[in-house]
Amino acid sequence: MIREVLSLIASDYREATTRDIAGNAVAQFIRNDAAAAVRDAIGNAHYQVEGSAGQGNWADVPWIAVFDPTVTTSATRGFYVVYLFASDLSAVYLSLSQGTTAVREEFKAQTHAELQRLAELMRARLPEAKGHFSSEPIVLHGRTKLAQDYEPATALSLRYDLANLPAEEDLVADLKAMVGLYTKLIARGGRENFEDLSGAEAADMEGATIEERRRYRQHRKIERAGNAAKLVKRIHGCICQGCNIDFGVIYGAAGKDYIEAHHLTPLNELPEDVPVKLDPKNDFAVLCANCHRMIHRKNGPKTIAELSAIPGVQEMRKLFATLSLELAQKI
Repeated sequence: MIREVLSLIASDYREATTRDIAGNAVAQFIRNDAAAAVRDAIGNAHYQVEGSAGQGNWADVPWIAVFDPTVTTSATRGFYVVYLFASDLSAVYLSLSQGTTAVREEFKAQTHAELQRLAELMRARLPEAKGHFSSEPIVLHGRTKLAQDYEPATALSLRYDLANLPAEEDLVADLKAMVGLYTKLIARGGRENFEDLSGAEAADMEGATIEERRRYRQHRKIERAGNAAKLVKRIHGCICQGCNIDFGVIYGAAGKDYIEAHHLTPLNELPEDVPVKLDPKNDFAVLCANCHRMIHRKNGPKTIAELSAIPGVQEMRKLFATLSLELAQKI
């Protein structure tokens, strides 16, 4: 129960911080039971949930975060949904926020300005949030630099008075609504600008609309998310399912286990309102860099079946199959 979790943290956290965090029951509750309660309320195993009372020392602002693994699995980077507790435990904010560590490393004294700029971009991509979630700055009364960075990092929020929390069904409805906005924001480009793509991306998406560029970038993030590529190679092997090339056979040790993961959902079918599936067995294939580029090109083949039907690719499949066999026999 989310209401019970928030209430317990509000009542027990301050006293807990007077004792060592190592092995502390409240710290363990936030990491385990609180995170599990939020995960159960969302009801979708795609999302990862983590709670933190601090690392080594007590956090000025404890939190419980919801991560989409295609964006981030860490509160230090990317953007995510998070419950942020005010330092004085007067309130907790359900927030759509950002990791601050990487921004502070790059922008230093301009960290807050950059976080505010990115938060404004996030809000601009979610106009439907107006009316329910606030764009006003949150107030955490934080004493540490990290806690103070959370305030400008927040794009949208809903404040709950910890002494007068809403009913459980309202808390769950708010959480699901915020996670829904999170999913839409991912599909709409998150915090990225799409006016320009560079290098290979620019060539692949020449003449593409902003929407097409967003989906292209989203697809590439999906394919590089977490351990997806490793799991895909473990299941599907390392021979290109397009042209049949086996880099390990042709290039020896330098090419061993070299292949790219390809998410099978076509760009124009990527959903905006539901999280993208990341089943390594059923949702991915393996392709060499060339075949992968062709499938992602704006006017290229859309599926592996279409790619494999190209006469030149059919000839390559025969050639690589024969070449791999001959080289394998010589080794």
